[in-house]
Amino acid sequence: MRRSVLITGSATGLGSAIAYRLAEQGHRIILNYRTSAEACLQLQNKIQATHTECHIVQADVSYFEEAERLIRESIERFGTIDILIHCAGPFLYQRQRATDMDISDWKYMIDSNLSSAFYLSKLVIPYMRKQGFGRIITFGFDGAEQARGWRYRSAYAAAKVGLVSFTRTLALEERHNGITVNMVCPGDIRGKWKETFLDEYLQTHDRIGRISMADDITRTVQFLIDEHADYVTGNVIQLNGGIDTVILTDEITKNDVLDPVQFSPGEEVYVYPWNSRGLVEQVSRQKNDLTLYTVRTLDRNKTGRFTYFHLEKVNPK
Repeated sequence: MRRSVLITGSATGLGSAIAYRLAEQGHRIILNYRTSAEACLQLQNKIQATHTECHIVQADVSYFEEAERLIRESIERFGTIDILIHCAGPFLYQRQRATDMDISDWKYMIDSNLSSAFYLSKLVIPYMRKQGFGRIITFGFDGAEQARGWRYRSAYAAAKVGLVSFTRTLALEERHNGITVNMVCPGDIRGKWKETFLDEYLQTHDRIGRISMADDITRTVQFLIDEHADYVTGNVIQLNGGIDTVILTDEITKNDVLDPVQFSPGEEVYVYPWNSRGLVEQVSRQKNDLTLYTVRTLDRNKTGRFTYFHLEKVNPK
């Protein structure tokens, strides 16, 4: 069924990838941005050229008045908001102790990541209740449901952990109104991979050992917003590929273990999943994990990332 979808923070990154995938399904899209006007306009043109209706609203949802305007303009355009995907949630990349954080930075993290979800939910849920259908998706970080500490990320972590409880509370309160509320917690997705789709990646890379990318999130969102997913609510879904992201990004400790290197760059190896030979291009040492080997096929332009279990030395003739 064709729905109206509001995606905050959707000019770039995961929000833009989600918007494009849902547009492919025919849903009407409302894009939202704070400062990335040009990128948002480019995405709107791309969506409207090939798929569906797409509207843009500039708003900083960390302020209630702007969140209110965003919802009002969205309702005026499409008559309803069936699905709210709250991607907006900035992150401070500067590492600092909680006591060294500026008050304005703390307030910005809390308001943009937690208060914004309250504002939007308060404004949009009355419309969802009337029609007996609604889907709300929030975003957290890997391990947020455990209320774990994240060294030097105190404000961001506190806001997202609070958002876990808020997400589950909404799920309990709105379950009889046909509204589901869930949280998605992406793993370590960086740079261009936030906007890279799996079918594109697999044209030149192997599936084994692949890194996380946009489709890991978009496919989960597609499932959660489906009209038949009405019994899936109050969940916090980890999408980390089995990797503890917080530990990986934390400080190096004396207890870190490095797996021995088995193969070297330039070495020819036999790749069992390919049933053919390849050339080792890169060796990636992973703390407390197996070393990964980037291998390229000899006969075609394809790359894969493997552990030493997948590989065997090729004896020189």
